[in-house]
Amino acid sequence: MTSWILRKEFAEIANKDQFDHIIVSYATWGKVIDNVKIKTNFIVDTHDFITAQNRKKIKKIGKIFQGEMDILRKFDEIWTYSVEEEYIFGQFTNKKVKYLPIPFPQKDLLPLKPTYKYDVVYVASNNPHNTTSIHWFLDHVLSFIKPDIQIHIIGKIGKEIKKEYPNVKIYGMVNDLNEFYDHARITICPMLSGTGVKIKVLESLSNNLPVVTNTRGVDGLSQKNNNGCLVTEDAEKFAEYINLLISNDEFYDEQRHKAHEFIKNNHSIEKEISFFKNKFS
Repeated sequence: MTSWILRKEFAEIANKDQFDHIIVSYATWGKVIDNVKIKTNFIVDTHDFITAQNRKKIKKIGKIFQGEMDILRKFDEIWTYSVEEEYIFGQFTNKKVKYLPIPFPQKDLLPLKPTYKYDVVYVASNNPHNTTSIHWFLDHVLSFIKPDIQIHIIGKIGKEIKKEYPNVKIYGMVNDLNEFYDHARITICPMLSGTGVKIKVLESLSNNLPVVTNTRGVDGLSQKNNNGCLVTEDAEKFAEYINLLISNDEFYDEQRHKAHEFIKNNHSIEKEISFFKNKFS
């Protein structure tokens, strides 16, 4: 994604001064450092595994992977948000790879409410992964969910839902997600494909909300079990988890405690602050 002109202009800025560190976001921008001559510590904050985003280009996947690894090798240090990507980058670059979990402010774990304004909440953009996944949920899962359970769908993903369902409410974009997270019982993340960590999963868990999802929904997480996520590829089981979380307070409370502990132990803002203080002080 970098042109010769961009690399030249970036180098002119960098070479005029002495920088302790130069951090580039995404491997796709990695070649921007090609003409930088100063002695510095080059860090790439990868955000995502670009090769995996191109998995449909199966005949070119080897070339794409080689290109991404060649770019990452230009750097002294590689940051990643995913434990799977930490392993891949470490194996194929021989560089220092740092797993840096995304931090979230954590809400207090309050007593159970007698009722919840929103039974099930789903927040998503309308990228192709989410579009395919929500149609799987509506076509194959919804019929197994008890009809009195309401599904609240928020975000641009609502534009992709053309049919009306009696227990599905579509909001589109909203001004404040806290209104939904503060009054939701659970969230879902149907996810049949995709790369990297799913922010909506971590966001839900940081709000002490159990998540029903597929295997792709827990990609990148350092802990796959006992984290507040209930994971299945089976449509009927997916619905069964939703029904159980809504109807069984004891089971529900156990899952939200697991979500709380997972965020506290793995994604606290304090850990992030400590990392950067140690790195740059």
